[in-house]
Amino acid sequence: MMPVCSLFQNPASIVPNSTPSPLIPSFSLPTPASNLRLLPITSDLKLGKRNRRLRAVESSGSVDEDEELCPVDCVREFYTDEEFLKILEKSKETKSLVVVDFYRTSCGSCKYIEKGFAKMCRGAGDRDDSVVFLKHNVSV
Repeated sequence: MMPVCSLFQNPASIVPNSTPSPLIPSFSLPTPASNLRLLPITSDLKLGKRNRRLRAVESSGSVDEDEELCPVDCVREFYTDEEFLKILEKSKETKSLVVVDFYRTSCGSCKYIEKGFAKMCRGAGDRDDSVVFLKHNVSV
């Protein structure tokens, strides 16, 4: 019979227990710890196109996903009504579609929508569509 150890003991003081308590969860050790082999999780994954991005995360330690996916800031932020009207006039001349994201910095849903909004912007840029993406913070 394999020894049974309590999960609630200090790891340094784990001692085999011949009679497990019914109130305390226990587990049996199938193999000695020296036989365990830990590998980096990336060694077994087939990542395809995402491999480059994962390698960037591993090498730098941190990554801003939006910067990694979109090096150019494609959503312009406007702050005043005058600035917004100028953009609208210019887009009327170029016959561009204007898409505006009105957001609040304290809004969780707005942060979620912002990611999708940035994806739409990048997609329009990839197709050379005549679309202007804007955002405006309504909390200021």
